[in-house]
Amino acid sequence: MKTLLATTAIGAMMTVGAQAATMSGSTGGTFTAVVDGYNVDGSGPTAVWPLDNDWSECSLFFGCSTQTTGKSTLTIEDYGFNSNVTTPGAVTVGQISWHNAASQAQGDGSLWGGNQYPGTDPKFTLNADMSIDYAQPTDLPATSQSLSFSVRNTDNPTGDKISSLIFNNLNYGSVLPLDLGEGLTVTGYSFELVDGTYSTFNAATGKWTLQEDRSATLRIVANVDVAPVPLPAAGLMLLGGLGGLAAVGRRKKQS
Repeated sequence: MKTLLATTAIGAMMTVGAQAATMSGSTGGTFTAVVDGYNVDGSGPTAVWPLDNDWSECSLFFGCSTQTTGKSTLTIEDYGFNSNVTTPGAVTVGQISWHNAASQAQGDGSLWGGNQYPGTDPKFTLNADMSIDYAQPTDLPATSQSLSFSVRNTDNPTGDKISSLIFNNLNYGSVLPLDLGEGLTVTGYSFELVDGTYSTFNAATGKWTLQEDRSATLRIVANVDVAPVPLPAAGLMLLGGLGGLAAVGRRKKQS
């Protein structure tokens, strides 16, 4: 009976899980420049295209009338996170949202040619700074990283795409792995598509596509490792004593 109790106690102590730790902070970003982009606003947390979205619908007999097309947007969201982490895995730390408006191709502007749209370049690049600020379990200084988003603005009805995203190199300006304290370590960052009904994301290539007149969101996750909680010295002594008790019990039983 004593042997059974000792063995049970040892098993219970050996199965002590990891201690929970709170991981909290915030992320955000700002677009800083537009490269080779006409009629695109690339400043602030949201990029917009076409910036001028009025266009002329023309005919030979009735002249031109002003129409309005939708604006596409790409937003690096201000995002706060607060998670109780007990096991290794992914923790959501940010989001990037995209609305793909049904934009028009740019016409030649003549009465004979039909319509004149403001349009944008079929391909342009958005530069951005993305930042993260960890508050718990250790209050770390905020860090940031510059990234580039290559946008391909295709004509209707083909869905647009954002390609050449440097998502697989995202580190927010920190050396990884990053020790957060209390047994939590960030080993890397990755991206997950929240809803794939109208959108696709290839994590290997960083290519994100979205159908016209739809919206989609990429979730930014931190891959977190959790260290096991070391057994206190008193616990180790007790564990050794229980182990000895179990051994004595086995010897008595054998004799």
